Amino acid sequence: MNLGRTLCTMLVAAATLTGCTQRYASYPEVPSSKGLKQDPNDPACEKAMVAALRYVGQRYAPGKPRLDAANSKEAGDTRVDEALVVNLPRGLRKSYYERIARDVGPQVTPMREDSDHSLPVFHVTRVWLRFSEGWVDVMRPMPELPPGPDGKLVYQTVTLKMAANIGSWRVVHARAFEPGLDPVPEPYYVPDIERGDQYQQTVHGNGDYPQQFRKWEAHVKEGRSGQPEEAEETVPASKEGNAAPESGGDASKPEAPVEMPDDKSGPVVKPAEPK
Repeated sequence: MNLGRTLCTMLVAAATLTGCTQRYASYPEVPSSKGLKQDPNDPACEKAMVAALRYVGQRYAPGKPRLDAANSKEAGDTRVDEALVVNLPRGLRKSYYERIARDVGPQVTPMREDSDHSLPVFHVTRVWLRFSEGWVDVMRPMPELPPGPDGKLVYQTVTLKMAANIGSWRVVHARAFEPGLDPVPEPYYVPDIERGDQYQQTVHGNGDYPQQFRKWEAHVKEGRSGQPEEAEETVPASKEGNAAPESGGDASKPEAPVEMPDDKSGPVVKPAEPK
């Protein structure tokens, strides 16, 4: 009994410790995975992105790639010491965005409209987790190369194969592809407020609710026909002070007076006297 109870306790503890990493997640969404959660706002995705950005930021630093640590101290410290900006998946919540940037390195900042344009920008374009394995794509700048055909900075995609540890993720393999092969994604700025449904609003809906409400309000004012509603016309009253009839004739003209017959215009019929 004691042995069985001990084994059961160990299994429950192991499931609890690995539950936050061994899961299924996809960004960008996979059409064949419809019905499964495909939202990067997840502790497992967060830890995988932090590990991937640390790896690329250290070993593929802009202008000075380094694949091996210079000493044991550098090998033990996985954080990025360089100042850089991270552009993370669309729909990421404010809290996740800021925490990931902070965990990557002390000088790392999230993408904002007022970010320093002189700093290198690292883009996370894919996060796929399949239970205890995962793949994360990070695009890193290459200022050491001449500009591309469009005159802009050339980027290189690095695909990192991830493995789940107890409560974390680690990089087991990295593959760098041909520079300039993939398009650089548009910037996704840190949301202004914390929203629980940030991914749904950004990817599947209208993230600007005030703008959406203004459109709805204008549509209601325009009426069902889609045309602006006209002001009600003042119905002219007749000489006797009565309103014009609701139907028949032109309501914009006053009602013509009714001529009463003259007293001598015809025979007068008197009621018969009782006998």
